[in-house]
Amino acid sequence: MLIQKLTLSYECLNAIGTSWKLEEMIFNVMTTFSRKTGAISSKYQIFDDDFPLVKIGKNIEASVDNVILENKNTFIYMHKDLNLKSIIIPLNNGYLQFIYKKRAIDLNTIVSIFDNFREKIDMAINSCNNIKDLKFLNEKLEYKVKSEIEKNRQSEKMIIAQSKQAVMGEMIEMIAHQWRQPITAVSMISNNLIYSLAIDNLDKNVFLKELNTINSQVIFLSETIDNFRSFFKPAIKKEKVSLQQIIQDAISLVDKQLENKNIKLYFKISENIKFYLFKNELIQVLLNVIANAKDALLENDVDEPFIKIDYEKVDDSICINIEDNAKGIKKSVMPKIFEPYFSTKLEKNGTGLGLYMSKIIVTEYMNGEIYALNTKVGAKFVIKIRIDK
Repeated sequence: MLIQKLTLSYECLNAIGTSWKLEEMIFNVMTTFSRKTGAISSKYQIFDDDFPLVKIGKNIEASVDNVILENKNTFIYMHKDLNLKSIIIPLNNGYLQFIYKKRAIDLNTIVSIFDNFREKIDMAINSCNNIKDLKFLNEKLEYKVKSEIEKNRQSEKMIIAQSKQAVMGEMIEMIAHQWRQPITAVSMISNNLIYSLAIDNLDKNVFLKELNTINSQVIFLSETIDNFRSFFKPAIKKEKVSLQQIIQDAISLVDKQLENKNIKLYFKISENIKFYLFKNELIQVLLNVIANAKDALLENDVDEPFIKIDYEKVDDSICINIEDNAKGIKKSVMPKIFEPYFSTKLEKNGTGLGLYMSKIIVTEYMNGEIYALNTKVGAKFVIKIRIDK
């Protein structure tokens, strides 16, 4: 008898730890116990539920009323009207019921065995429920994370689109400044030639010279369009480029615009450093910072405004410095200048995206950093990029 008790206890305890899924764990316990004790039917009922969570064996409805709520220990319940008896195992959130024929084996011994590990069943049920709750929370958290990531992606896409629109507007203005002088020159030359024809005073050599001048101006216009078109081409991979050339390319896109605003631009040429990077992205950053300096100079109505650009190699990085004399950045504004949609020029159609996109490009695409500081006469932006050889 003792061996039977130990065997039954061992097998039931072993069944408890076979699964972290509540239904599967309860099914294993009920199957093992029913097989070893000869139960003809069994179920696991959760309080307040209309139907059992798990039920095995014959379909017998043997009600136990509310007697379970009044007991804390495993006990035998008699169903006189059905000529049946049950072992009831009260649990924290429900109960286990095993139904036997009235003349079945003595159940008192089985009750004592089951009562010994009732607490373990409760702990196993709680663990299963906790894992189920944890899994639900993890799924909910994962959904929220994915949802927030998608929102951020959509937001970033919108910001990038708005940034591109803003840059496109600035590019059109730059092209207009670049084209104004050569178009004026072509117009003047053509008018002079027409006038010379009208008075029959057209010299062949002068005519050819003026045509060459027109041709050179047309070539300049074509090259300007090519430069801007090249700037807007998306970079597929990094290319080895000259830092000096990149800065000069950026300057060539804005020099006429700055000249028309009487802003002097100085570029101090140093060692010609070559390294791998996304060329157009760096040009975009340079244009954003230069445009920011230009706007600050015009807004503050600075006498003899200037922008100075230089670069230096510091350890395994290069630092590009862009400095102006626009009286500096206010302390209250400085911490916010790289935030999206922050602009001190909202009344002048400032989008607040230029410096934000510059930071994204430098930090995420160039493994670098960009920051600003005030000088005695204005502000200096520093673009620090690790050299990729």
